[in-house]
Parts: sequence; structure tokens; C-alpha cells
Amino acid sequence: MKRFAILTIGALALAAPAWAQEIKATVIAGRPTKVSWAVYLNPDCTRIGKTEFRFVALPTHGKVTIRDGRDFPIYPESNVRHVCNKRAVPSVQIWYQAPRNFVGTDRFRTIRIESDGSTLEREFLITVVQ
Repeated sequence: MKRFAILTIGALALAAPAWAQEIKATVIAGRPTKVSWAVYLNPDCTRIGKTEFRFVALPTHGKVTIRDGRDFPIYPESNVRHVCNKRAVPSVQIWYQAPRNFVGTDRFRTIRIESDGSTLEREFLITVVQ
């Protein structure tokens, strides 16, 4: 039986199999770019623990970092948490930066772990341009 999770990630609220997800991003060489972020909220907009990311595979060309941040969630109106969309809430962000002289593609993989033990594996496909 496949489990499904509704997650607020980046600019999308996605329904995805709880075992895998692919994220594509285009970035400018040499510039740090937020390629994803995650929030996991209670209906009263408080954080349900802290999201953790672990790297399964690092990028070949660039570097990735995890940062605490604040982002606006984007829950659909059908979700009780949609009232949280009106304000920035604590988030965990993934940032990618390619070397200034690199143009091409890069990739890395993460596992997202929530405080309740649920996980989501993601592969990031990065296109780097000048």
C-alpha cells in the first residue's frame, strides 16, 4: 500500500507518493539560490517539530546547504491550515550554489524527515546557466 502526503514545498502544495519526488530548478552560476523549503504545521500555524534534511547524494559540481528561514506556506483552501498562508512561518531551506565558471547540469538527493517520523526522498535536478 502506497502512502501519500500533502506537503508544502517551495511554491507548491504537492500530493506525492511518500517515497519519492523530483524537483527541477534553474540557477545562475555563482549565485546562491534557494531551491526548496519545507514547513510542517499544526492547524494553529505552530510548527510540528522541526523538519530535518539528510543528504543521500551530494552534487558533483556545486554545494548545497541547509538553513533555517521563514517562508509563506501555500496550503490549499480545502486544508484547515490555509489560514497559515497569510504570514511567514519558520521553515527549513535548501540552498544550492554552482561555481561561477560552471554551466550545465548537476543533481543531488535528500531525505526529508519530519518530527513524526514520516520521510520523503527527493532528487534535485539543477540546470546551471550564466
